[in-house]
Amino acid sequence: MAQGQWEDFREKSGFSDGVGVTEVDIRARKRVIELINQHPAVQSAKITAVEFDRGGCHNSCLILILPNPDGKTADQLLNGDMEEVFLPDDVDTNEIVAEAYNDEDPMNWIRRDLDIFQDLANGCDGADILIRERIAEIKQYIGIGV
Repeated sequence: MAQGQWEDFREKSGFSDGVGVTEVDIRARKRVIELINQHPAVQSAKITAVEFDRGGCHNSCLILILPNPDGKTADQLLNGDMEEVFLPDDVDTNEIVAEAYNDEDPMNWIRRDLDIFQDLANGCDGADILIRERIAEIKQYIGIGV
């Protein structure tokens, strides 16, 4: 699965002019926005990243960076001037995008679920052996350490 780049979220021609947008990209965009808006430099600059679902035949998975000195909501910002600004230099967008896609990796979901199952198995009486065996089989199948 190809991973989007920061430029894909910023340019109307990103994600192959929008035809390459997948559900993973849409979920990753939400996480990118969350990570950007949590960044201390972004908060001190009083700017906000927001989703912009551009209509028409171009990229529908855009992120806008808008000034937000009054602490408005994303909807309020999108109904305003929408004059974009730059992110502070110390915001590493490549790192943020990579982290967002890593969070959306289905293998990471499986690893987290297996950890939860393992914790449950440790607290079971009787069935714990069967559960542990199944967890070991799943881990071996997907190639992660047992």
